[in-house]
Amino acid sequence: MDPTSGQYPDTLVTIDEDAGAKPGISRRNLIMGGAAGLGGLVAASMLSSMPAGASTATGYQAVPQRGPSRQVIWANGAIADWNLSYDVGSIDAARFLGWSYKKVGLPQTTYSSAQVIQVINEVIALKPDIMITPDWVEGEGDLFAKAQKAGIFVIVNNATNYPDQMSALGIAGATSNPNVLGQKSGTVLVNYLAASGKKSGTIIMGNPYPQNTNQQGEVIGVQAAIAAGNAAHGTKFVGVELADNSGTDEVGAIALWKAKITQLGSSFVGGFAVADTSTQAAVKAYQQSRFHAGQYPLAAVDVTTASLQELQQGWVLCVVDAGFYMQGWLPVMLAFQQLERGYPASGLIDCSGAAITKSGVASLIKANNAQIKLGQDYGVALS
Repeated sequence: MDPTSGQYPDTLVTIDEDAGAKPGISRRNLIMGGAAGLGGLVAASMLSSMPAGASTATGYQAVPQRGPSRQVIWANGAIADWNLSYDVGSIDAARFLGWSYKKVGLPQTTYSSAQVIQVINEVIALKPDIMITPDWVEGEGDLFAKAQKAGIFVIVNNATNYPDQMSALGIAGATSNPNVLGQKSGTVLVNYLAASGKKSGTIIMGNPYPQNTNQQGEVIGVQAAIAAGNAAHGTKFVGVELADNSGTDEVGAIALWKAKITQLGSSFVGGFAVADTSTQAAVKAYQQSRFHAGQYPLAAVDVTTASLQELQQGWVLCVVDAGFYMQGWLPVMLAFQQLERGYPASGLIDCSGAAITKSGVASLIKANNAQIKLGQDYGVALS
């Protein structure tokens, strides 16, 4: 949905396991072709979807009492590059079990709360066996209950912004704690500044979506790390949040970073990026300002091809492995655990790892390259 117009996209790109890609099918053509008999699929035609492809693994056949083949759908209101490891993890898990997987959603470039709700509603209409989705916005709890009443097993990844609702519904989550992610990255930054002899200064905290509880949690985590670092080192660093809008406007975000750096002058000592879009905007702002790599440390969170290259080059000080692959893999396996083995899937599982600095980047680049190759093999859609 375009939040500025309130309209949904007029085209559907569907990659079907049997038929392959069918780009450019308009809603009008679909309806004229007899969509009245498609039920819930008519609604889903407003979304883009990406299936995993047929499950070709044979190892699962040796597992007794494995139950029927089941369909897993990831309801995602923000399709973008960050999805890759989630998709690969879920597809790997589905193929291990002989299940099918696809992603249904809309692009991050048109992200809104209404879009998230719309995507979940459309997935419920498709009646999959398992629905995985982030718990991002208010109103999702009612939809989770609706899905459960329809016989859909619901499990959350990426974000658990309303944990009390999830707990009341008995829904498990495989995520990373945003506050902890911010603390891990922020601690590396403050320790680095102190070790470099800095005693005070301002840290810019770039955030593309300040209204998002999940991303705001990282800012809170960084602030906690700054406070703890000041107490430990006797320093006086402060953090200021910059709503850089990098999720939808990179050029504008670069300008905002440059303007903030200019405004702070000699007080500016480093930056923190809540999301990879902020990382990329900040790095480009540094480069356009003719800074050299490492002149102003930039702590980040998201692990992407670009951020890993920038970590290797010195533009980025650290990233944090938020466990995106495991956040894709684990929900599928937890669904199997409950549906086929009878052990309840419950609680919130933090899949994140440690902060990664330049000394550990080589192994992470290798893992990332493997994810990219698998994503290509699986036909993962990122836009």
